[in-house]
Amino acid sequence: MEKEIKHVVSLSGGKDSTAMLLRMLEEGMPVDIIIFCDTGLEFEEMYKHIDKLEEYIGRPITRLKAEKSFEYLFFEHEPKRRNPELAGRKGYSWAGPVNRWCTTKLKVRVIEKYLLELSNKYTIKQYIGSAADEPKRVKELN
Repeated sequence: MEKEIKHVVSLSGGKDSTAMLLRMLEEGMPVDIIIFCDTGLEFEEMYKHIDKLEEYIGRPITRLKAEKSFEYLFFEHEPKRRNPELAGRKGYSWAGPVNRWCTTKLKVRVIEKYLLELSNKYTIKQYIGSAADEPKRVKELN
């Protein structure tokens, strides 16, 4: 028996994912679940935007959050180090374009875990908004 399909929109709260969600709804596309992954470091205006958007569309937005905070990962966590001179030192280094632990730990893995749990029961189709000038971020997922 085939699993039911769930259409999941990943909403960052930025202009691209917000526009994608609104357009999908305007076009009558299926949207079953909308997820927002809270890093804990969002500006207050972002939380207001998510609340206002939820009210406007009349649908719930599922808020996800990592078990460990940015502060914990930055100051307390003891990661496995490749460089033996850094062994035993706490915290990740500053996040940046090359070392994107913040995005990975506080968003990507949280969303992946949520979708993995859903995939036990459903076939997942995930929608991620990106700007037209970001083609290298787009890849085909099978």
